[in-house]
Order: sequence, then structure tokens, then C-alpha cells
Amino acid sequence: MKKVVARPMDRFWSACRYMGSSVYIGSCVYTGSCAETSLSRTRRSCFHGNGFTLFFGWPLCLLICLLCLNGCSRQRVNIPLEIESGINALTENNPQQALVHFETILTASPRNVQALQGAGEACIRLRDYTKANMYLSESLKITPDSSELRAKRGETLLGLGKYADAVADFDLTLKASPEATLTRANRGYAWFHLEQYDRAIEDFNKCIAEKPVVSIFYQNRGLVYHHQKDYTHAIEDFSKAIELEPSNPLAWGMRGRSYAESGQWDKALTDYSKSIEKDVNSFMGYKYRGMYYKHIGKWQEALSDLSRAIEINPNDAECYFERAGVYQQLKETANYENDMERFRSSNSGKKP
Repeated sequence: MKKVVARPMDRFWSACRYMGSSVYIGSCVYTGSCAETSLSRTRRSCFHGNGFTLFFGWPLCLLICLLCLNGCSRQRVNIPLEIESGINALTENNPQQALVHFETILTASPRNVQALQGAGEACIRLRDYTKANMYLSESLKITPDSSELRAKRGETLLGLGKYADAVADFDLTLKASPEATLTRANRGYAWFHLEQYDRAIEDFNKCIAEKPVVSIFYQNRGLVYHHQKDYTHAIEDFSKAIELEPSNPLAWGMRGRSYAESGQWDKALTDYSKSIEKDVNSFMGYKYRGMYYKHIGKWQEALSDLSRAIEINPNDAECYFERAGVYQQLKETANYENDMERFRSSNSGKKP
């Protein structure tokens, strides 16, 4: 009698469990008739035919199984559940976790608009504007008429400092949705950075007319007036912003700057201190109060405030320049030279 030797891979196929129309390989499911077809064809290619097929059967089988596993892993993503989980994470202000859910969907379905939009929103909240722009741009390729997506991409362009491109997106959004007040405010902010001050004020005027109780609109219009050296109107707008939102440290700090520029130093000092009171990490409060102390010759107070401002924002070149001036007065030569070197390396040696 001829002795039959069991082939090693027979044990592999016997481990593949058929349940209905599905086949399980390891922990992954490969469903439908294609599962049966793939398995049967793989067995034939591995164990039947001439010597060439037998020789290459093992690596070929392994390759096919790996491809199946890769395809199965995509099929196993529960897209509705991941969408819901991502939205819930955004609602709970957990953008990092939301991004995990949306990117899980995109590994299985790269053109899922909900996932692309959700990933974009999560990246905006994480201030990763480059990645946010990538996701929202991909989404707009699929749904180019979505004014909501275009407005969101405009926000990422603001974050990237691409103000002209942001204006272009906001223009298209407002053409489709003239009532989009927040988009109009964002366009006003972009106009401000492009030094188109009259256009910026026009946009903020419309925003205030539509929603007169939103403090940020007054704050941003006040910022435009400040840069136009119209300190009277700037102080009025910052005061209105403070009235509407007394806990806003930026409004206090900005009004302090306008007071200082108009020569009202005591009021400026009060507002800088209020900014710090509202937020112990108020960069603007420490920076400009430190500069005020330097102006009146209070060197130790100036050194303390400017050093704290640098701790909060170590990339601000002007702070190093101002603190260098304080070290010079205190005759701390080494510290003076260090700060001037840091200022020159970060600001190309331009005096602020």
C-alpha cells in the first residue's frame, strides 16, 4: 500500500474555519464568495501542478495570505461607530482622540468626506494647520460646492499666514452664504494682516451690526484702529469688548497698549496688570508691562516681567531686544550679549 504523507500546509488549511459564507484566517474575516474562491485557488496554486508550482507554493501562499489579511483589516473598520466616536470626542473637546477615530476611517476609506472634515476640524483645534489644510483640501476635491468646508479651509490658511488665499476662500463662502457672520469676521482679520484696513473695518462693522453682543468683533476692529493710530476709537472698541467679556485678558492688554501709545501711562499699567490678573500666562500683559517698567527705569521689575514673557513665548524676538536693554542698564554684559544674539538670530537683526 502506498504511504500518504500529509503536507505541512494541509494543517494550515484545516485551521481555516468556515462559518456560513465567511472564512476566518487568524483573527480576520474575509467574507463572501471571493473568500472561497481565493482559498481554493490558493490551495491549487500551492499544492497542484508541476514541480515549479510546488517549489514556489510556500512563498506564494504566504504572500496571498498577507494580502488577504490586509484587505480584511480594512473591511473590519466600523465606519459609523468611528464617525460617532470622533464626533463625541470633538464635543468633549478631545481633538487628539477624535483625530485617531477619523484617521482610522481614512485608512479604510480615504475619500470619506465626514472623516476628512472631522480630521480637519480636529487638526484645527490642535493648531496643526498644515495637516488640517491637507484634509480639508482633499474633502473639497470631492465636494467642491461645500461653503462650510471652504470656510474651514480658510481658517487653516489664516493659521498658516496665507492671508490672500484665505480671503479667496472666504469670498466664495460669503458669495454662497452672505449671512455667515463668523466667516466675514475671519475675512476682516485676513484683510487686517494684508494691511487692507478699510476693508477690515467694513467687515467688522457688518459683523457688529448683525451681532452687536460679540466681544471679539469689537476687539478686532479696535486692533485695526490701533494700527491706524486712531487710539481714541481703538480704546472705545476695547472698552466695549471688556464690557461684554470682562474676563478676556487680550482686550485688557490691547487697551493698555492704546493707552500707552496715547501717553496715558497710568491707565496702561492698570490694564496690563488686569490682563495678568485675568490670565497668569498673559504674554501680552507681561511683555508690555515689562516694557513700561523699562520706560520708567524700574529695571528689576522690567527684568522680571520680560523674563516671564519669554518663558511663555520664547520665540518673540522683541522681548529679547527689550530685555537686552535692561541687562545693559544693569551692566550684565554676558546676559546682554546673549539676548542680543538671540534677537539677531530670530529677527535678522532688525530693530523692532
